[in-house]
This record gives sequence, structure tokens and C-alpha cells, in this order.
Amino acid sequence: MAISSAAPDREVMADYPKRFPVKIWLISFAGWMFDFYDLVLFSFLLIPIGRDLHLTELQEAVLLGVALGGSGIGGILFGYLSDRLGRKRIMTWTILLYSLGTALTASSMGLVSLLIFRLLTGLGVGGEWAVGHALLAESTPKQMRGRAAALLQAGEPVGVGLAAVIGLLVTPIIGWRAVFLVSSASAGIALIVRQHLPESSLWNKQKEERLSPLAAAQLLGRYGLIGPLLKGWLLGVFKLGTYWTCYTWLPKFLQNQLHQPIGRSTLWILTAQLGQFLGMMAFGFIADRYGRRRAFTG
Repeated sequence: MAISSAAPDREVMADYPKRFPVKIWLISFAGWMFDFYDLVLFSFLLIPIGRDLHLTELQEAVLLGVALGGSGIGGILFGYLSDRLGRKRIMTWTILLYSLGTALTASSMGLVSLLIFRLLTGLGVGGEWAVGHALLAESTPKQMRGRAAALLQAGEPVGVGLAAVIGLLVTPIIGWRAVFLVSSASAGIALIVRQHLPESSLWNKQKEERLSPLAAAQLLGRYGLIGPLLKGWLLGVFKLGTYWTCYTWLPKFLQNQLHQPIGRSTLWILTAQLGQFLGMMAFGFIADRYGRRRAFTG
């Protein structure tokens, strides 16, 4: 959402709709699910990719880090562009970008090409995260925003679960290149976005209210929001750092260090995703009923 020169007051809150945006949620959920799927899929295919392309463990770590780092850069870049050009247009771009990166990964011949293609995927994934959350938040009644965010975030365990099934069970049959190529069909979501996704009404009302980064920082300081923003950012860094440390290396750890068969590894990961899904649904409701801080710290 573009930062307005006015304080976040009742007038701004009045711009929010009164009904839950089912269409926006469904389309954003699909984009969210497949961007997690496309990003995490590489972790589940790390063993056959490393074997076929003769990658060292250090090179595998760099490849995982490039995609994740690219997602952070993509969030900042495409979040800014969505403030200027609109949520709908930028969401279309980001979905096409991560689908393109996934398709190109299928043609990788070595470390350099993999680095470039995983960077493209990460940029698109991070951009879709930023735009999807902004669009849904701006289109949801304020008393339902916690549940709306939880419903959108639920695309994460669904996407990771799908990546586990495809990566661990389907890849031995058709090969990792075919898996990446078929997975790039997520670009079809961009066509749905272009044709059926409505633009954020709040963005339409505030699209001319633009501030430079310096002016935005001054405005945040005026209302005492810099401290809470930094604290929230640090909490996100530690939480996401723990999450990605686990899931980027978990498939290889289960098979190489614990020597689990593929079927058992898949079942373990799917069980963890079910727990995540149930937790998201529960705490989305708790956040709306008891407040964000209590739900987050509880």
C-alpha cells in the first residue's frame, strides 16, 4: 500500500471493503502455493541434480542461498513497483518470472546456468510474496485480516507438500529435468490473474500519493513506527532463517544422514506440513479475536 501523508485513521480504514474477497484469495492462494512449490522443489531435487551436474556441497549451498537471497531482493523490488504500477500487473510479472526460472532450470548444464536460473526464480517468488499479501490485506475487511493472511499463508504447506510428493516420488520416474519443465506450467496462473483478478481498490484510491524513500522514513518516524518496524523485521529474520535452514537441507538430511527411504521421508514431510496448515488456521482466528501480538508470541 502506498504510504499516505495522512495518519492511519478512520478515513483510511473506511477505504477497506466489507466482504471477504473470495476471488482475490483463491487466485493469490494459487500463486502463493506454486511459488513456494517452485522454490522448495529444488531442495527435493538436490541429490539427483548434484549427482548429474557433479556439484560439490559448497556449490549446492550457494545455489540454495542465491534463490533465497533473490527472493528477498524480489520482495523489495516488486513491492516498490507494485506501489507505482499496481498489484495486478506486478503479480502477473512475478508469476511469469518464477515460472520462467523454473522452466529454464530444466535446461541447466552446470553451476553458472543454475545460479542464473535459480536467481530468476527467487526474484519472482519474493515479488509474488510481497504483492500477494498487500493485495489481499487491502481487499479484506479489517476484522478478518488475520484469517485472510492465514488462508493465504496456507498455500505454503500445500506447496511444500506438493513439492515433496513430486520431488521424491515422481522424479525417480521421469527425471528432474522433466519435473522442472512440467512445473513451469504454473505460468498459467498469470493468465488467470490478468483476466480475472481485480485491482486493489485501495491502491486505485491512493496511487497518486507517492513518497520518496527518505520522505517515507520521515513519516514513519513522525508516527513512531520505525522501532516497531525494525522489531518486526528482526523477528521475521530469525523466524524465516530457522524455517529455511530446516527446509532447504531437510530432504537431503533425511536421506543421506538418517538413511530414510524415500517413502518415509515423504510421509515425515507431509506430516509436518499438516501441522503447519492446522497451526496457520488456528492462529489466524486467534489473531483476529485476541490481537496480533498475543497470537504471535503465544
